[in-house]
Amino acid sequence: MNTNKDDIKESIGVVHKDVKGIISAVDSSIGRLTKEHQAIESRISKVEQDIRGVKQGMSSVTSIINETRAKPKEITLFYNQGSSTINKEEKQRLIGFINSLDSGSFHVTCRATASPEGSKTYNLKLGQKRCDSIQKILSHYFSGLFSFESKAEIAEKTKREDYEWARNVKLTLIPAELNETNIEHAPKQVKHLSPAESKKQPEELKPLY
Repeated sequence: MNTNKDDIKESIGVVHKDVKGIISAVDSSIGRLTKEHQAIESRISKVEQDIRGVKQGMSSVTSIINETRAKPKEITLFYNQGSSTINKEEKQRLIGFINSLDSGSFHVTCRATASPEGSKTYNLKLGQKRCDSIQKILSHYFSGLFSFESKAEIAEKTKREDYEWARNVKLTLIPAELNETNIEHAPKQVKHLSPAESKKQPEELKPLY
């Protein structure tokens, strides 16, 4: 009888020891899993922080791009006395400028200034011809849509030594939401020149007048 009790006690002791071993192993596993879980949460937190940083960076870049696009684009072209068309060098500058634009839409103001030589009527007509010439070049090379406004004026108070600089056309392009239905005279859609192509000498346009 005592032997049976001893056997039972021994068995209980073995079981108790095994249970303690199992509990210890489980506790160890739980501790390891807890550490791994904490490490994963830390990584997730860092990834989320990185994502927030990327989103903020993208938002800043988008804001800068939108501000850049919203700014007017300008170029001033210079003319020889009495000429209604720009020379080859100035045309190359204009084509390079057109090539740098995105394919959006713009309201274009062409302000043509003539030096005071000659009559007022002649100079105002000359300024208008210069704007007409520029409009034709824009229509030929620009792949987007644009509306066009011409303004001719005379630099009457310019000193004679500055006449060369007074003979110019200033183009101001303001981004605008234009489409085929809200623009009266949409230009023909043409290929947008690459930087390499813009350096090539373009085919001369036929005289407008």
